[in-house]
Amino acid sequence: MKKIINMLNAEPSQGQVNNQPSQTIPDQSMTIKELLIRYAKGLPLEGEKTPIWEGEEGYDIDPNKLDLAEIEELAEKAREELKEINTRVEEDIKKAKSRSKKVITDVEEITDENNTNI
Repeated sequence: MKKIINMLNAEPSQGQVNNQPSQTIPDQSMTIKELLIRYAKGLPLEGEKTPIWEGEEGYDIDPNKLDLAEIEELAEKAREELKEINTRVEEDIKKAKSRSKKVITDVEEITDENNTNI
């Protein structure tokens, strides 16, 4: 005779036992709604929340998760920032050279004064 098991006559089982410490990170789990929204937008469905950057860029931006327009925008901002830094450095170099020329002329004047008094 064959016994048919269904939800009414099934016996509960022990299940899996985990005695290891938890390796989960707090506030990293996503709800079903978040998973569905990410799937609909074509975002990766990884086991952790991945920030979507809007506005101010952070230093932890993952270029693999950006589209081409965002990558180009970041590259353009980096180019502009590099130009500004280069112009500031050039101005600082010019100021330093003019200061050193002034020091040299001051030293020459002092030596001229000392030589004339002799």
